[in-house]
Amino acid sequence: MITRLRIDQFRKFGGYHVTDLRPVNLLVGENGSGKTTVLEVLHFLRSPNPCSVLTNQAWHRGEVVAERRHRDDSDTYSQATIEHFFMGHSLRQNERISASYTDGAGDETTRFLQIVPVEEVRQLVEQAEYGGRITEKQGASSIVVDEFTVGRKGIPSSIRTGRFARIEESSEKFRVGFQAGDLGSIELRAIWDALNQERRENDVYRLLRDVLDPNIEDLFFEAGHNFVGNGRNGALVGYTGTDRRIPIGSLGNGVFQLLCLAVKLQWAANGIALFDEIGTGLHWSRMGEMWRLIIESARQNNTQIFATTHSLDCLKGLSWVCENYEHLGQFVSVQSIKPELDEAVALPGERLPFAMSQEIEVR
Repeated sequence: MITRLRIDQFRKFGGYHVTDLRPVNLLVGENGSGKTTVLEVLHFLRSPNPCSVLTNQAWHRGEVVAERRHRDDSDTYSQATIEHFFMGHSLRQNERISASYTDGAGDETTRFLQIVPVEEVRQLVEQAEYGGRITEKQGASSIVVDEFTVGRKGIPSSIRTGRFARIEESSEKFRVGFQAGDLGSIELRAIWDALNQERRENDVYRLLRDVLDPNIEDLFFEAGHNFVGNGRNGALVGYTGTDRRIPIGSLGNGVFQLLCLAVKLQWAANGIALFDEIGTGLHWSRMGEMWRLIIESARQNNTQIFATTHSLDCLKGLSWVCENYEHLGQFVSVQSIKPELDEAVALPGERLPFAMSQEIEVR
């Protein structure tokens, strides 16, 4: 489990720490404070394909540039750019961003991204006997992503193979369990099929029934449906006592959001799950039960949760759980992201009900 996070030169964070992390962590703060950036950093740190992660994050934010296919061709296409991950929104030789996390054993894992000339990367690969493939492109810059783990005594306990690739060439899909936001149709169906094979679909049904409607019976995907587009396409929900399944889009955005949450929780077992703007579309009266099931799922599946919110109802729901299920408060941390400070302000779950009762603004 991640207990501490350090961010250096990543977007707006020149040097920032997030400490006292627990199995369930809710990130709060003003608009533009960097809550989503923290999720991006976690995704970058824990994904097996960090270059692909950065590409998808840039696409999600609309950080793209128009490129010509050929010098004399008027036809253009959009390409993700990584310059906005760096402070100052510009790329310079030897520019570097890094992030690291400390686990429960006290070991620290660091991953960095640096801009270096292609020729230097080629030499690094040859010297280290890495199997990376370098693009032959005169005068171009490449991206170095490397990772290492340092033990408690500061001695490198393992060195994992560095990944050397130009960002636009990385095509491998990142694990959806680490994705923030909605799932697309293809991803949702693929994960649902995997959960069914592992006989874990009932855990998804339990969350939907307990939070939304006890009459929800099953989830089904239409065979032969064109699954290009958002995750609602072709997804049908069955109810007890009815003869016909209903398209999930007909039930409102909150139902779909909760389905994505439930699916990701199960998929990310023994890993981490990221949720941007958790609870969006849910009525305030459902928030407490949602959080209770999230905390219990995190404990049962050995999953660490990181979520963001602006919602006071969402925060009140979490406080309600910590007050009425006192044994669950110890697994919760609320992190107030304030970029003007060097460190996030941590509030343990045990103290959240008191802060809310005193109308202390923790967001």
